[in-house]
Amino acid sequence: MKIIKQIGIIFTICWLSEVITDKLPFDFPASIVGMFFLFI
Repeated sequence: MKIIKQIGIIFTICWLSEVITDKLPFDFPASIVGMFFLFI
């Protein structure tokens, strides 16, 4: 169950980074935003 929670967190962060890059007025890689969230 712990692994499923961790995978869910990672997929949520990836999804959030995609949503944020779609809202930005300039092009920015979603992977960079995702790595920033994982760093925090």
